[in-house]
Formats: sequence, structure tokens, C-alpha cells
Amino acid sequence: MEGGHQMEDDVERANANNNSVLLEEDDFITGFEKNIPVELVQTLKTSSFTQKFFIGVLVFNHLVYWFVPNSQDFLALIPDKTIPTHFWNVFSAGYFETNPLNLLFSCFMLIFIGKFVEASWDAVEFCKFILVTNACIGATTFVIMFILYVVTRDQYFLFAKISGFHGVIAALLVALLQLSPDECVAFNLPKWIPSFAHPPQSVRNKHLILMYVSCTLGWCIFRGAEHHSFGIWLFDIIGATMAWTYLRFFQQIKGREGYGDSSPLFAFHMLFPPGIRYVVLKFISTPLYYVFCNARAREEAALEGENSTTYSSTKSNNVLSKILNFKKNATTTTIPTPPTTGDGVDNADDPEMKRKNELAERATKLVEQRMLNSSSA
Repeated sequence: MEGGHQMEDDVERANANNNSVLLEEDDFITGFEKNIPVELVQTLKTSSFTQKFFIGVLVFNHLVYWFVPNSQDFLALIPDKTIPTHFWNVFSAGYFETNPLNLLFSCFMLIFIGKFVEASWDAVEFCKFILVTNACIGATTFVIMFILYVVTRDQYFLFAKISGFHGVIAALLVALLQLSPDECVAFNLPKWIPSFAHPPQSVRNKHLILMYVSCTLGWCIFRGAEHHSFGIWLFDIIGATMAWTYLRFFQQIKGREGYGDSSPLFAFHMLFPPGIRYVVLKFISTPLYYVFCNARAREEAALEGENSTTYSSTKSNNVLSKILNFKKNATTTTIPTPPTTGDGVDNADDPEMKRKNELAERATKLVEQRMLNSSSA
């Protein structure tokens, strides 16, 4: 009897332990469901139709990669097959992800960056921006790879398989830099992302594109410049350049006159670190500007000459001249001379005049300091 009671006690203890374990598992699953899936569902619900459409295209093409044999041969960008048979891979390569992690990353960035960019523009402009930049990325990548093959005669560039949405992500980061360069947190990260994955407070939107391109370059070097890793970095560089070109010279926004964004803060050299901005401006931006925009550059130079001779004290409206003549204007800023008495002798002993002179000098130094800070920012 004692043995039977002991066995019953053991069974009850075992059942109690199993029930506690099941309760703990249920609590964990319930908490998991409350955090991650609800946040994901809420994020997808709040995303726009345009974002859902592009996410659907990325997911569909990824499923095609897994279930259709040799789909990469006609959807990825392969310069040898682009002309004359598979010309469509210039457009399809940007929407063709072969890695599940890259797919998740692209969808995540499309939602949390595209949400802010599309809200600042509209759905039509957002869709046009993605389509135009993706087409330019594919076409430019094909031309560059073919030129590299002709120069080096290395078949690596001719038969490389390049695909991925990374170029469009780089383009969206450039758009984010244009819209809110100094914003600390441009997109609200969901609660299920751990705090150690959040960017620090010092990281701003203007830093993201450089960080992204640098990371892809490091990954490309780490992987030995394989086809796909090299293509990711090439897509990023071209995507950032094409996005800046479109936003700078061709974009039309309702309520804004003219084309593009001529703000000095969105100049090409502002995409680079402060230490090399002057070098980029002097040897890359300015020569290319005069090569591709020769007529516009001549008109601005002539207008600048007229302004400098007629109104020497007014500021020029030419963005390029503002940048090139910034240091010259900063050094030629003069300190106001103290007023003199009627007999032409400086009234240096007057306390009131000394105070005015000191205030004038402080104001001039403050203006110069602010100008230098704005140039180095």
C-alpha cells in the first residue's frame, strides 16, 4: 500500500511539473505572439499599397528562384545574356533576391524608409522614383561590366550574376538624406527589435548612406569580390549616384517650381565625409558639372559676373559659386572701423566708443565662426 501511495505521489508530482512547464511555454508563446507577430501585422497594415506591391514582387521573385530551376539565368543581370536575348534582366535583376536574409532586409528597409519618403512625396512620385532608379541601376551596371570586360578581357565581368534590391535601398537612403538630413530617428523602429540593435543618438540620416555603402564594400572585400557581393556594392554605388542625379536635376514636386533640388546642403560633395568634401568638389563635382551642364554653368558664370560688378555687396544666387567662393568671402569680411571725430582723429579715449568697437568685433568674429562651422558640418 505504501508503495502504491508513493507511486501515486510521484505521478501527481510529474503531472504538476508537466503542467508548470506547459504553462511557462504558453506564457512564453503568448508573450511572443503579443510582441513580434502583432508588431509585424500592424506594420504591414499601416504600410501603403505601393510598399505592399513592391514587397509582393520581391517575395514572388524569391519563390520563383526556389521553385523554378535556372530562374537566375534569365532574371538576374548577366551581361553575356542581356544582349540580344535576355534584355529584360536589366529591369528584373533589381527585384530578384536569391538570399532569404537579403529579402528580409530589403522588405524591412522598404517599409521603414519608404514610409517616411512616400509620406513626404506621394504614391505616384514614390513609385516613379523606384522604377526610374532601378532601371538606371540595371542599365548602368550592364554598361560598366561590359566596359570592364573589354578593358581587362576577364570573363568574370561578362558572366557575373548580379541581382538584388540593394541599389534601390541606397537610393531611398539618399532620398532620406535630402528630406531630413539631421534627423536622429527618421523611422520608428518596432518594439520587438532589441535595444542594442538601435542606432546611437549621434547617427543621423545623412550618415546612413555612407555607412551602408561602406558596409557593402567591406562585405565585398571579405567575400573576395565574388559575383553577388561585388554586384551588391556596384548596385549601391550606382543607386546612390542615380538617386542623387534624379533628385538634384529632374524631380518635379507639386508646389515646387522648376526641376530638382538646388540646395547647397544637397550638393554631391555633401554625400562624402567632411575631410574629403573639398577634394570631391574641386576634382569631381565641378569638372563634371561643367562637362554635362556646360550651358547652364556658362549662364550662371555670366550672371555671377554681372552680380559681382553691379552689386558687389549682394549674395549670388548661384549655388556652385557660393560653394567655391565661400572661403574667399569669409576671409574678405572686414571689421567695421570705429567712427572718428570731426577733426579726423580717432576718439580712442571715449569709453562709449570703445564698448561699441568691442561689440562690433565680437559680432564679426561670431559671424565668421558660424560660417566656418556651417562649412565643416
